[in-house]
Amino acid sequence: MAGQLVWLENQVVEEPFLRNLFRDLPLQDGAGDADVIIYSGIQREPKTELLDFLQGEARSSRVLFHLSDEKLRHRNRIYSQFDLVVRNYFDPRLAWRKNVVFFPLGWTDAFGGDVVPLDAPKTYLWSFCGAEKVSREKLVDAFSSLAGGFLHLTSGWNSDDQLAPTEVKNVYSESTFVLCPAGNAHFDTFRIMEALQAGAIPVVVKFLGRDFAKYTFGEHPFLVANSWHDAATLIQKASASPSQLQEWQVSVRAWYLAYVAGLEEKVRQILLSPNSAEAKRPLTSQSQRARFDLALILAVTQRFGRYRR
Repeated sequence: MAGQLVWLENQVVEEPFLRNLFRDLPLQDGAGDADVIIYSGIQREPKTELLDFLQGEARSSRVLFHLSDEKLRHRNRIYSQFDLVVRNYFDPRLAWRKNVVFFPLGWTDAFGGDVVPLDAPKTYLWSFCGAEKVSREKLVDAFSSLAGGFLHLTSGWNSDDQLAPTEVKNVYSESTFVLCPAGNAHFDTFRIMEALQAGAIPVVVKFLGRDFAKYTFGEHPFLVANSWHDAATLIQKASASPSQLQEWQVSVRAWYLAYVAGLEEKVRQILLSPNSAEAKRPLTSQSQRARFDLALILAVTQRFGRYRR
């Protein structure tokens, strides 16, 4: 019996990115004999639609794409009912589970399509477009005095004073570096892959004392700093050597194209052969090794609280 692809959410921000990854796969009638469920947010209790689905007729394989769980409120008793769980927002406390694979948050709709060419003109040395928050005061303080940048602060998510998505893409495309601070709760944000799609170098600051990007992106070529003041200093130094900066941009582009190709192959394995060893292998070795990092696990638990079983 053929499996089925089920979207239990009508609107999720990650949908354009996911559909792009699925675009060349035969999912019209399901992926092989597996049920593939796209689901957003397991919080206090799983939604009725998901519970109803799990009580229905079982196929040979069940795959859950769990999205938008930024506050890490997953429930293990739900995960155990799937052969494979694919989720964004890395959590080292799940690294020991053989049926959980992490993938990036991705980009929003405006950034879909081809990657911006490397020869696109660069107007700005750095840029940041986002909500003004207490947690970003140090970013603003550090970069307000660094010339050559573009800073657009808004009053909140989806506020009237934010730039249109196409305007943000244009700004990123004209930027050498794009600042990518943590989101509301977790390190991961859409900005990282949006910057890469736009041909810019993502700039991140360590989260919980770690280069948190490595758990999702592996050995990446981003600019990683200890603080935003440190990041501003590193960018200023990099700008003093245009030839080396251009080489950095070229290496970031080559790495990103290879990363996306690997991600697409991983998704193919997950959807078409969910019980294979290849499908269950972590996207990065760093995410698997995190299960032994007790200090990181403790830091995540202190920040997010214990997950519910």
